[in-house]
Amino acid sequence: MISGIINMNSKGALAFLLITGFGLQSNYAQSDEVLAKSYFLKAQEAYSEGNNATALKQLDKTLEYLGTTNAKIEALYVKVSINRTNYIVAECHLNTYFEIADESHSDYMQMLGFVAKVKEEKELQVEKKSMPLEKSPASFSGGKVALTEYLSQNLTYPEEAKSLQIEGKVYVTFSISKDGSTENIKAIRGPGFGLNKEAIRLIQNMPNWKPAIQNGKPVGAKMMLPITFKL
Repeated sequence: MISGIINMNSKGALAFLLITGFGLQSNYAQSDEVLAKSYFLKAQEAYSEGNNATALKQLDKTLEYLGTTNAKIEALYVKVSINRTNYIVAECHLNTYFEIADESHSDYMQMLGFVAKVKEEKELQVEKKSMPLEKSPASFSGGKVALTEYLSQNLTYPEEAKSLQIEGKVYVTFSISKDGSTENIKAIRGPGFGLNKEAIRLIQNMPNWKPAIQNGKPVGAKMMLPITFKL
């Protein structure tokens, strides 16, 4: 009889421990979820106040405690990254957002509106990062003032763009060779309507630049120049 009572008590104790253990695990899970929500609210508040660095830290904490991501988190990551002009990171979070969100999501149309801008700005950032830093960079003969004068005196506004009242900036990448001549000219971004072609023509017809100097010797260099067209 005594042995039977002991066995019953042992089983009861084991059952109690198991139930208690599951309760503790559930509480821990709930605690992490509550913390994640709290950090997300802090991230939203920091973003609304323009404190993007703090918002980013709070978002990282949100992921740490939640253990996964969701559309709301990714949307805020996108907006914070854009504010920090980190378009490479913004594009990554945009891609993740569209993998998990659909058109019913409250931020969907806003995220859709960011796609083109983020893509264009990311391409510019990648292009800039690919340009090697030179000890003595290439420069236009006469400096920035002379460059501005050259552009204003030689720019011919395309008739198509003029008739349609098209204005804007054309971003042109090109290389300065060892002898200072321009080559590999590309318009990587611009409104079109003849403006891109005119920007390329201006770079092609430029007088030679002063080449970049490295270790006392002229070297090739990559450049990017925005050319503004305004009626």
